[in-house]
Formats: sequence, structure tokens, C-alpha cells
Amino acid sequence: MKKFGNLLIAFLCLITLVFCSFAEIRAGRTKRSVKISAVVPPVSLVKSGDIILRDGNSFISDVMRDFSQKDKRYSHAGIIHIEAGNIFVYHILPAEKGHSSFMLKEPIALFCNDLDNNSYAIYRTKADGVAVDRKAGLLYQSHPQFDTQFSLSTDDKLYCTELVYKVFLSASNGEK
Repeated sequence: MKKFGNLLIAFLCLITLVFCSFAEIRAGRTKRSVKISAVVPPVSLVKSGDIILRDGNSFISDVMRDFSQKDKRYSHAGIIHIEAGNIFVYHILPAEKGHSSFMLKEPIALFCNDLDNNSYAIYRTKADGVAVDRKAGLLYQSHPQFDTQFSLSTDDKLYCTELVYKVFLSASNGEK
């Protein structure tokens, strides 16, 4: 009986320790969730129509990276948009973490925040950035939803790389 009592006390201590650890992690995460910091490039180095890629640190990001057949460094894509001297990113996410499942226009500091991301990269193509930006803006106004089927056959439902692909394709009048 005494052995059972000692085991029970040890078990309760272990549960209490685990609970306190989770509570500490949760409290720390709550504090950090208001932090929106990222090293963002100056406006002079980016142009509307540039492609931005990021490496998220979530389970979903891990899964999305695995879809890539060649380069698994990034899990999400968007298009840079400059407005009134501020950098925004057009992109689309599934409904999670308070995001709707509609296309977003988000400040780059939110898109690249340190809490949810490991790194990001910006690429410039030979495409006409003004045309890309205009097409992305028009698409944003049509409020496309996230495509959970990952199908290229619709334009009202898109996933992030499909959004980039279709905007660039449209801006180049179908030339690949």
C-alpha cells in the first residue's frame, strides 16, 4: 500500500511538472505572439511584382516543402506590392491562425514575422512588374479562396504557388 502511495505521489508530481511546463510555454508564446518583427528590405530594393518566398516553421509548412521536387527551402509564396511607400505581399493561405481562407494583402513584416518563419527570399523575374502588380491587384479584388483541392482548373480557388503562376501567366498574356 505504501508503494502505491509513493507511486501516486510521484505520478502527481510528474503531471504537475508537465502541466507547469506547458503553462510556461503557453504564457511565453502568448507574450511573443504580439511581436511582429522581421528584418524587412528597404523599399528601394524591391519592386511591385517581385516574388517573395518564405520558410515557415509550422507542420503545414513542413508538408508544403515536401511537395517541391527540387528545392525544399521554402513553403509559401507571394507577390510584392508597393503602396504609398509601404511593402505588402499578396498571398493566400488556408483558414488557420486567425486568417480567412481568402487572398490577403499583408504588410511584409507580418508575412515574414520571426515567430512563424525561419527565412524568406525575394526574386525578380524579367516579367513586367507593373503588369504583374496590376493583375495581382485585380485578382485580390475578386476575393479568391484557398484551394484545398490544389487544382489548377479554377481561378476562384487558388493555392499560393498557383496564385503566383496564374498572375505571371496572365501578366505575360499566356507566354510561359
